[in-house]
Amino acid sequence: MRTSAGWEEGSLKSEKSIRSVPLRRELVKSLTAYIANHSNAADSTALLCPGRFYGGYGDYRGSLDWTKRLDYESFYRNRFRPAAKKLGLADLRFHDLRHTAASLFAASGMPLARVARVLGHTDTVTTYKVYLHFLPDDFAADMDRLDEYLGGSSERNDQEPGPAPNWSQNVG
Repeated sequence: MRTSAGWEEGSLKSEKSIRSVPLRRELVKSLTAYIANHSNAADSTALLCPGRFYGGYGDYRGSLDWTKRLDYESFYRNRFRPAAKKLGLADLRFHDLRHTAASLFAASGMPLARVARVLGHTDTVTTYKVYLHFLPDDFAADMDRLDEYLGGSSERNDQEPGPAPNWSQNVG
């Protein structure tokens, strides 16, 4: 967790901070290959991302050090920021990727309750207010899904709707 003093390990915001996070299949393939080729693959407690050697000279300096954890500040300053700038996203913050993921989850049709769960929110209101409030409501797509679920046509019908049902009838 990042605090005003920097990154701290071991302190979590809540019990919900530890959770399973779904990954796209393509990312699972990439991570599986990365771990298979990891220099400490046999050690289940090995660091996933190594730190770097900063002492010495020549080729040794800056090489990977599997006994040190990744220095987040250095990664952000020397890798993330230059990559974002090269993509024309100079103001991109690492946390913005969380917003992007939440937006993509929702835009792809993931139910809001699941988006909230992936993000670790206890309710959907927080998720909607902070991450998804700007997404347009596409009721036509919702109605198409409902039609398909109910066995009707999923094609949009631009014809005038039929007469409204009489809800005042006693249905008992």
